[in-house]
Order: sequence, then C-alpha cells, then structure tokens
Amino acid sequence: MAPFNETAAVITVLLDEHQGRTSMTCITTCETKQVRDGILDSGMETGARESYERMAELLQTMR
Repeated sequence: MAPFNETAAVITVLLDEHQGRTSMTCITTCETKQVRDGILDSGMETGARESYERMAELLQTMR
C-alpha cells in the first residue's frame, strides 16, 4: 500500500441554498478502502466535525 499522503482522495463540497438557508454536504471519495480506513483512523473525521461545528457557530453570529 502506498503511503497515506501519496494516495488519492477527492473531497467534493456541495452548497445548496433553499428558502434563504444554505446546507453544505461534503463527500470524500477514496481511491481504496485502505485510504478510507486510514482517513478514519487518523482522527481527521473528528477534527473536520469540530471545524464544521465551529463554522456553524460563527455563521450564527453573522445573521
């Protein structure tokens, strides 16, 4: 297996506005199951979730 930083993962971010509200969907497509497992095992999922929660808090202050 190639090192984690030498494999492909594509992150697609979709922003959808409906009735004045915007939703965001992030889709990560990994080259292999091993890459997916490496991402999940790295703690990146937790860090991303925390970042999105902080962004949501910030956006609430901008209303």
